[in-house]
Amino acid sequence: PDAWIQVDLAALQSLTAVVTRGRVVYPQFIKTYKLAHSQDGSSWSWYTDLNGDTKLHCFQIFEGNYDQGERVLNCLDPPIVTRFLRLYP
Repeated sequence: PDAWIQVDLAALQSLTAVVTRGRVVYPQFIKTYKLAHSQDGSSWSWYTDLNGDTKLHCFQIFEGNYDQGERVLNCLDPPIVTRFLRLYP
């Protein structure tokens, strides 16, 4: 992936959910996305979905928005401890 949105939480945080919203003034939004996280900004890991099998790890694709105004909440189960978060549309 060559495009992403990065958020710096300024310190390690326990992240339990992500809320997305489009660009209100323009019809711009992301329909799906993947998440990567990092504690140092250099080493990145994909957020994974265990799919019921602890030995099978696949990155999770999250549902995003279908318009630019509504907020969409995606809970992270399990939560992650991270400082940096990247959303890859």
